[in-house]
Amino acid sequence: GVIVILLLHKCIDKCKISRFSKIVTLFVCSAITLCTIESLGGYLIKWIFNTEIWNTQDHLFNIGRYTSLIMAFIWGTSSIIVIYLLKPYVDKLVYKIPRIFSLVLISIFIIDLIATLLFKA
Repeated sequence: GVIVILLLHKCIDKCKISRFSKIVTLFVCSAITLCTIESLGGYLIKWIFNTEIWNTQDHLFNIGRYTSLIMAFIWGTSSIIVIYLLKPYVDKLVYKIPRIFSLVLISIFIIDLIATLLFKA
């Protein structure tokens, strides 16, 4: 979900519109996109595993079985919080991490992934 929000923000940020319009556009686009992902996820889990992890039929203004207008508002608001409140602090923190440390961690993860795939019982 956060990757989708970051990609949407990157696309919207290129538009030559006011900051307020960018915020509203991000809110609407992320609400629609994340509700779609939530709904598809719910249907896929039901189809593949024959179980329901969540059901929003009891929500006011439900949209189908796995999402609702209330959830759309929550997704849109969360997107604004992530992009405009959390992301600037996370960016500052990430840029302070030494490059060699990042390369070592990536190498460890890749070695672990390969070992897991090769030696999985």
